[in-house]
Amino acid sequence: KTRRRMGADQSVTAMCCAPRAAENGEQVANGGNQYAGRKGNSSAAATRAAPPVLPPQNGEETIARRTAEPASCGLLFYSSWFCPYAQRAWAVLEELSDRNVKYRFIPVNPYEVGSDERVRSVEDMKFMYDVFVEASPNARVPALNHNGVLVNDFTGGPTCAEYLSDHFSVLKPATQADRAKVEEFWKLVDAQIAEPFKEALSASDAQEQTRAYESLLAGLRQANKMMESQSDSGFFFGENEFSLADIALAPFFQRCESVLKHHRGREVPRTEDFGRLHKWWGAVSARPSFKRTLLAPQRLTSLPASGTFAWTRVA
Repeated sequence: KTRRRMGADQSVTAMCCAPRAAENGEQVANGGNQYAGRKGNSSAAATRAAPPVLPPQNGEETIARRTAEPASCGLLFYSSWFCPYAQRAWAVLEELSDRNVKYRFIPVNPYEVGSDERVRSVEDMKFMYDVFVEASPNARVPALNHNGVLVNDFTGGPTCAEYLSDHFSVLKPATQADRAKVEEFWKLVDAQIAEPFKEALSASDAQEQTRAYESLLAGLRQANKMMESQSDSGFFFGENEFSLADIALAPFFQRCESVLKHHRGREVPRTEDFGRLHKWWGAVSARPSFKRTLLAPQRLTSLPASGTFAWTRVA
C-alpha cells in the first residue's frame, strides 16, 4: 500500500479542528510542523476523519499557539490531543509556560487514514514520524525531546511529567514524605482508576461494563479518602499546593465527567464518599495552566467508545 509521510503541512487544525480529513493532500493551514514527520519533508498529511467542527476552546487554542513555537525553543512535545496520559505532561508544560518556559506541541496521529480503530505499525510510524520515534521507540505518546534529551513514558525511567517536574523543579512537594504520597497516589490512579475507566469503555458486554464501573468507583473512593487525609479543599495538598498528584488524576476525572457519561450513561456520583473529589475538580479545572489543556467536551465524546481508539491503544 502507499504510505504518506506526515510533513510540514500537518497541523493542529487537521488533527482536532478540521471539518474533514485532508486525505487528498490538500494543505491545511495553521500550525504546520516539519518536525512531526521525516526530516525536511514538506508533503501534506493524511489524517483520520475529523471530529465535529466546534468553536475552539482552551485546549484547541493552546495547541494552535504551541504548534507555532519555533523548534529552536529546545523543548519539543510529541502528543495526541485525545490521550489522557499525554495530557499529564501537557499540563506540566503549561505550568512551565507560566514561568516563561517555551515548548513546541507536535501533533502525532497513530491511526490509519479512514480508521478510528487501526493503529499504525511501528514501522509505518518510523516512516511517517521518524523524529518522534527516535524519542519514543515504540511509537507511543507522550514523548519529549529536550535539547537532545529524549524522554517517553514507556522505557522504565521517569515519565515525561516527572522529568519536567524534576528538571525545572516545579509541582514537587517540599518534603520527601509528601513526594512519597504523590508517588503512591499516582500508582493508585494508574491501577485503580485509569485501568477500570478504559475497561468500562472497551467492554462490549453490559455486565463487564458494570463491573468495570464499580471498580472505577472503588478506586475513586480510595482517591477521595487519600485527598481527605491531606486537605479539606482545593488541590490534593490543599489550597495553592498544585502538584503532580493533581495532574495524575485530572485527565481521567475530566473524561469520567464527559466521555464515560456520554458513552455509558455513568458518572461520578455526587455523594459524600466522592465529595472531596468534586471539590478538588472544581479547583483543578479552574487552574489556568490545566484549563489551557481542556478541549471541548464534544470533541472527546466524538471518539468511539470501543476502547481501541484513544483510551487503550495510544498510551
